[in-house]
Amino acid sequence: LPTGLWIFKIAMIKRIKSKVVGFWFLLRNLIHAMKIRPFPGIIANGLTFRGYQKEDVEQIAEIYAALNIGANFVGLRKWLYDLVGTKLMLVAVCSGDSGDVIVGMNMYYFNPRDVREKTIHEGFIGVIPEMNGRGIATTMRLHAKQHFARAGLAGISTRISVANKSSLSSAEKVGFVPIEKYIDVHSGDLRYYMVSNLG
Repeated sequence: LPTGLWIFKIAMIKRIKSKVVGFWFLLRNLIHAMKIRPFPGIIANGLTFRGYQKEDVEQIAEIYAALNIGANFVGLRKWLYDLVGTKLMLVAVCSGDSGDVIVGMNMYYFNPRDVREKTIHEGFIGVIPEMNGRGIATTMRLHAKQHFARAGLAGISTRISVANKSSLSSAEKVGFVPIEKYIDVHSGDLRYYMVSNLG
């Protein structure tokens, strides 16, 4: 076959594979989220901590892009949280005269490993820079631990760069311990795979 046709075939195979992987990701998470109730709202340190709602999308997309090197909150990720975000994403909200402002977010989902080990994965946690140092990430993690323990899960997994001292400190405060150390193939960072047991 001509080179151009081979390139086209390879691109099509990659595209199909990506769609299949995405479909299984969405299906796996919808199935496992059925067993989980929505996050109960709590008030701590003058902030409200609650589950994600569809009307949060613009603020979440902005925070996610700002804290995650321009990543977009679109596609399967957005679909998942639009459907079951009240159960799988925790947001920290500051209420003021100009309305509610989301100042932190904590996204969870199930990887195949999590399903096998009866854990859930903390896929991304972030707090806007002007609110750093106020214990928001720690509060979100503690609230999530209680929430997922009530759902009968055995633990929460996360992946954190060894160089990210503030995130490591927050995770260790709430019981995350390193299980594995590895090099991330995409970023080249040395990272920990960590688990916080809920039992």
